[in-house]
Amino acid sequence: MTALASVRRPVAAAALLLALVLIAPPSIAAPSISGTVGGTMAILGNVQEGGLSLSAAVLWPLDYRWGLEAGIAGFADDFGSVLQDLRDPTTNLPSGQAEDVHRAAYSGSFRLDARPWRTMAWEPFASGSWGLYRLRDDRLGDTRREWSSTGWSLGAGVRHTLRGRATLGAEVRYHRLFNDEAGRYASAALEWGWH
Repeated sequence: MTALASVRRPVAAAALLLALVLIAPPSIAAPSISGTVGGTMAILGNVQEGGLSLSAAVLWPLDYRWGLEAGIAGFADDFGSVLQDLRDPTTNLPSGQAEDVHRAAYSGSFRLDARPWRTMAWEPFASGSWGLYRLRDDRLGDTRREWSSTGWSLGAGVRHTLRGRATLGAEVRYHRLFNDEAGRYASAALEWGWH
């Protein structure tokens, strides 16, 4: 190794380190993570029995004064099933019921939350999201039809700090999808988070 090469490497490494320090923010705040478990209700469409509602979100702080956080969220919502009456083909008498169609929606969304009253014992929050929803109709697990829709949601809730950064709360959320078959629904859920 020549003397010139031995000088170039440390200078290049120092220049790269200086560039990273100047470009990158001095500290990146840890994200808040939350997940919910609840149920769906008030569904518009021909499948409206309701079912399980799950969500997860990872949000990074934007503005401390208003408690704004932004990030990504995922939703998995079950709309329930429609049952059909079965009849015995030989006697034409009723012989029970079977699932005719089951519907569910899955979403990946951009989410923005506001937490302006973070110092209260029960902290209220508001939330909005915009993203892509994928809807699926199946019969006993066999996919009959799938389609996509854009949509948004608005939510509100309260959470209480348990220990450290762990929180427990509840939220309600209204979803509006831009399609004619499952245009809107609501969900209510318990939330666990790390804020």
